[in-house]
Amino acid sequence: FSPSYNSQMIWQMSNNDNKDIGEDESPRLDDVTTHYMKVTDAIRENSCHSLITVISLPEKPEDVSSTTYMRWLNLLSSIPPTVLFVHGNGTPALSWQV
Repeated sequence: FSPSYNSQMIWQMSNNDNKDIGEDESPRLDDVTTHYMKVTDAIRENSCHSLITVISLPEKPEDVSSTTYMRWLNLLSSIPPTVLFVHGNGTPALSWQV
């Protein structure tokens, strides 16, 4: 399925706000951006009655600019009403040992 009109418009508006995006980066990341739009749509569809949506913060890929990464996060956080990003430090917090 293709991303919703709403997700596409949020992405386009963030593009208009950020003129410093490299021209060569956008086409290279189209598939990843489409993936983020689809994830946003799936969360919006399945969490529309939630008071808060908790999302595990995705790590920023090394080869992606900070601006593009923040645009992806903006897309994910556009889900009403509230989004909480959580991020761990890679160390397990729970132990199964007794």
